[in-house]
Formats: sequence, structure tokens, C-alpha cells
Amino acid sequence: MILASITWEFVALIITGVLALMGTLASLIYKQGNIDGKIIAVSDKVDVVDYKVEKLSDKFDNFLMRPWAEGQSPVKLTKLGVDIYAKEQIKKFVAEKFDEILSRLNDAKPISAYGAQEQLFDIVNSYKNDKEYKVILENEAFKAGQHIDILLKVIAIGMRDEVFNQLHFNVDHIDETNPNQTE
Repeated sequence: MILASITWEFVALIITGVLALMGTLASLIYKQGNIDGKIIAVSDKVDVVDYKVEKLSDKFDNFLMRPWAEGQSPVKLTKLGVDIYAKEQIKKFVAEKFDEILSRLNDAKPISAYGAQEQLFDIVNSYKNDKEYKVILENEAFKAGQHIDILLKVIAIGMRDEVFNQLHFNVDHIDETNPNQTE
């Protein structure tokens, strides 16, 4: 009888603790979603975090690109960047993949100069996983003392003018069509 009484008291205590924990958790979740009096969905918060991480990543890339590309917009290669772009293996890669890259960009149907540049960066960056060129590009990045992502961005910037000529985009319109540009 005493043991049964202790067991029920113990169960009641556990249930009370669980309910208190659930109430506290619900309160935290509600407060976490309540910003400026408006409840914001979790997916909206993820979008905000993604946007901030993307902006930070862009700023970091721009910082890393300084020796190889000028900070002005539209970005242009510096003398060091031009020298890297002129390397034999890089020229070979560009010559062999130019039509394919142009075709992939054309298939993406960019609607603006800024969009075309961003898609060009993505397309060229995808070659870091290309079976035929992965090792060659990694070796060239190593020789340049840079990460392969930076090397591929240098290549994309080097190719951009000719690619834009083929697609009838104007490099000078990149800033005009940049949705992230603040005036």
C-alpha cells in the first residue's frame, strides 16, 4: 500500500514536470517566432539566415579576390589575375570548354547582365568536380597559392567579356541589373 502510494506520487511528479517542461518549451518556441509583434514562420527565418550568410560569403569572396580582381564593379582582373588567366593550362581549359560553358549559360536563359555573370560563375565553378579537369585546376590553384573556388572565379571573370559578346550582354549593365545593389 505504501509502495503503491509512493509510485503514484512519483508518476504525478513526473507528469507535472513533463507538463511544466512542455509549457516552457512552447513559450520559448512562441517567443522565438515573435519578432516585433509579428509571428514569423521558421522558413522565413531560415531564408533570412541564408541571405545573411550569402552576403557574408560574397564579401569574403571579394576580400579573397583582391589580388586577382579589382574591387570596382563590374569586377575586372588585375595584372596578377590576367597572368593567372594566361597560364597554359588555364588557356587550354578555356579553349576546350568555352563552347560548352557558353551553351550551358545560353540554356540557363539569363535575363540580365548581372544574372548572366552570376550564372557564369556557377557554371565555371562546377568544373572543380569535372573528372577531366579537377586535378589540373587544383594544381593551377595550388601554383597560384589560392583556393580552387577563387581560381575558377578568376577564370570566369577572364571569360566574361567574350561570353557576354556571344550572348549580346553588356558588361557595363551588370550594376544596372544587380538586384542587391543599394543606391
